[in-house]
Amino acid sequence: MPRSPEEGAGPGRLRRVGRGVVTRLGRAAVRHAGLLTLVGLGVALRVLATLAYVPAFSFADSFSYLEVARTGDAEVHRTWGYSGFLALVDGFLGFRYLVVVQHVLGVVAAVLVYALLQHRGVRRWVSCLAVAPLLLDGYVVMLEHYVMADSLYVLLLAIAVVLVLWHERPPWWAAGAAGAVLALGLLTRTVGLAVIGVVGLYLLVRLVRRTVGWTAVAATAVGMAAVVLPYVVWFHGHTGVYALSDYTGHFLYGRVAPFADCEKVDVPAGLRGLCPDGPEEERPNPDFFVWHPDSPANSGRYTDEDLREFSELVLRGQAMEYLGGTAGRTADYFLPGRTAGAHDSCAAYWWFPASHTHEAAGPLDCPAQLSRQGFELEPVEPVLRSAPADVLARYQDWVHTPDFLLGGLVVVGLSGLVPHRRRPRWRDNLDAVFCVVAGVALVAVPSATAVYDHRYGLPLLVVLPVAAALASRSWSRDRGAEAPAAAEQPPPVRPAVGSLT
Repeated sequence: MPRSPEEGAGPGRLRRVGRGVVTRLGRAAVRHAGLLTLVGLGVALRVLATLAYVPAFSFADSFSYLEVARTGDAEVHRTWGYSGFLALVDGFLGFRYLVVVQHVLGVVAAVLVYALLQHRGVRRWVSCLAVAPLLLDGYVVMLEHYVMADSLYVLLLAIAVVLVLWHERPPWWAAGAAGAVLALGLLTRTVGLAVIGVVGLYLLVRLVRRTVGWTAVAATAVGMAAVVLPYVVWFHGHTGVYALSDYTGHFLYGRVAPFADCEKVDVPAGLRGLCPDGPEEERPNPDFFVWHPDSPANSGRYTDEDLREFSELVLRGQAMEYLGGTAGRTADYFLPGRTAGAHDSCAAYWWFPASHTHEAAGPLDCPAQLSRQGFELEPVEPVLRSAPADVLARYQDWVHTPDFLLGGLVVVGLSGLVPHRRRPRWRDNLDAVFCVVAGVALVAVPSATAVYDHRYGLPLLVVLPVAAALASRSWSRDRGAEAPAAAEQPPPVRPAVGSLT
């Protein structure tokens, strides 16, 4: 007798559905075996780090992040985004799990970038190469282990890039979400303002070419405003200033003091005390002039407005020295042979400390320090386990992204601008150029306002591989083979390009 509809919808049907899901997952695992392998290795590295270094690493900024997370007050030195993240983690987990969350964020960022490239039709092996640095670079894993905003910003940047580049014509909701995420990135690290400017220029170009509508542009602006404006009002309630932070003069002073020559600049008598002493080559780096108690900026005699006025006088009077120094520092992120200079941040902060920590730090004598304070500033007991720590220290020596490779990615990302008899897809090249410009802006801003620091180059591992991967599509004779544009000949068994399941 034939089965009734009720019988067909019983346990047998559920088993068939379950087998179908397992089959599809198995096929997806085979197709994306490269990504799964990289993720597995990346997770293993991060597990090793959580075993080797308990509970986390701390930097000079870490205390203020934790203090603001505890009090909920505005911080004049920096924006509140990462402190808000710390408060959120504190509400659900303990300090011991902070680095676990941050390591998860790093892996998620890599998977999002891979999904974007697959959706855009990039070959799987190229997509795997593009996300390998985010998953395997020793410096990336190290920075994820710090009580610092970098890992959160990398995830927000990856989300923003995916939202901006995913759609051929972005719908209003995606554009609005992109604007909100970009604004969250700005509140996490103020360098995010540079990316917002580049996104605005990118949307303007697409608007002129009529590949994006006014609705998407307006939605992006509304998404940003919905996040930034309440923050500015809140910051004013705490400080009396409508701004994101109120330390601009100090940061500018720190940037100009190492080269300021008051013999070349007409400095008012009331600001002459800000003129640094000694020859330029013997002066400390910008961090000293911003933070150290012996810096003229922290003598109590000058306001932030005074520091800004002095800095602007130096910038106008020694513009070529400033611009040349900024260009040189920016180029250092992409050129081989970079060695730490007297005015740079100490490189050893971002090295995994081995059991022989001070020997690893060498003459720089600035090894990474394990945290001794957690949430609510309660004391925590730091632990360094020698065996896994030594493995990670040796791993980082060999597995990291060299500067010249970043420079190569810039060249590849811009290659679509070179005229060719077989014209490549215009949008791929525009998007590649957008990612390159965003990457350069991400390191040009700290080069213009602070020191050269290896950690400032971490976001480059999000945007530059995407730029090179998109530009490389135009090189292939069968570039449409894996592209969504090939939908006119859909494969009979494969799912839509970009699906991870």
